[in-house]
Amino acid sequence: MINAMTVDLEDWHHSVDSIPSEDWHKYESRVEKNTYKILECFKKSSLKATFFTLGYIAEKYPGLIKEISSLGHEIATHGHLHRLIYRLTPEEFRKDLKRSVDAIENITQQKVMGFRYSAGRRYIIRFKHLSY
Repeated sequence: MINAMTVDLEDWHHSVDSIPSEDWHKYESRVEKNTYKILECFKKSSLKATFFTLGYIAEKYPGLIKEISSLGHEIATHGHLHRLIYRLTPEEFRKDLKRSVDAIENITQQKVMGFRYSAGRRYIIRFKHLSY
């Protein structure tokens, strides 16, 4: 039996449509504190997970992303700004995806192989090769 554990690495205000990304800095971030708690639970259980990470989070907390990766967890993308895919033009989607993948790969020095779109809990896309 194969079991999978995934984490959407975002803050609560990133998924609220009425809060624009330009205002995210006004809210207390809980990402680091809560992620370290999750990592400790995973360590105690010898559990590895895929962290679907916003590019925004990767840019803001590169040390956290590096730590997650160094512990053997996969870092995949959840887009850059948690924008709903069906509200983006193909070009907006391409730019959002590229920015998030570039941020994550620059930190981890590993290829991003997965993508979960915002509000897409049931759908995960696996990449063999990314082409923008």
